[in-house]
Amino acid sequence: MVAAAKSGTRNAAVDTAQFHAEYATAEAKLRSARAWAMEVWRGIEGTLDAGDLTSAEQDTLLRLALNHATWTVQDVGQTVHRWAGTAAIRRGPIDRFLRDLGTGTQHITSSPTVLQNCGKWLSGAQRQAHWEFLDLTP
Repeated sequence: MVAAAKSGTRNAAVDTAQFHAEYATAEAKLRSARAWAMEVWRGIEGTLDAGDLTSAEQDTLLRLALNHATWTVQDVGQTVHRWAGTAAIRRGPIDRFLRDLGTGTQHITSSPTVLQNCGKWLSGAQRQAHWEFLDLTP
């Protein structure tokens, strides 16, 4: 919406090839993160619908997909900020969007510890461990 409003104006940055490339990259990142999160969730739903408990792998992938989606959206938000110009510093939807994204990255599920624990399990370093909330427990 902001890009469309600026397009065609004198020296509009949103009319450059670089903007279009970054817009496409942000779109791909966002769609990829969403698709993976949906894939992980579909697997979990199938397990729960069958009356089973989730596996350690599913628990790990759920935490990793959530962490990844949060940081991917933050990255996309930075792209929006970079190209929004002064619209990003005024009170309004972009300002609110950027603040919400920053807040999301502060949640414990987005912490380095969760990401590290996912890596421990996926690498096989703690393959026998299980999740207790956000901690990987031997």
